[in-house]
Amino acid sequence: MNTNEVLAICKQLASEGKQPSVALVKTRMTGPKVLPLIIEGIKQYSANPNIALEKQETHVESELTDKQRIVQLERDTLELKKQVEELKVIIKKLTS
Repeated sequence: MNTNEVLAICKQLASEGKQPSVALVKTRMTGPKVLPLIIEGIKQYSANPNIALEKQETHVESELTDKQRIVQLERDTLELKKQVEELKVIIKKLTS
């Protein structure tokens, strides 16, 4: 988890006329509730709401979709399996 969800929640709270707080943010979070990250996100938002939101929007746009991540992980897994099999062959030759 990173502070992006916290920043988005802070923006939502502010648009509702509420001051972001740990308790309010925590109740709206869907992911893991890591207190240091919540606090950091609120600090970033409080220090400069506009900059914090610009960073958050840029980061969200650059992230891969879940499906793209899964496809990439599957490719990586297949490549690692291939490498393991190649290493097994090499080890077998060396120990024979």
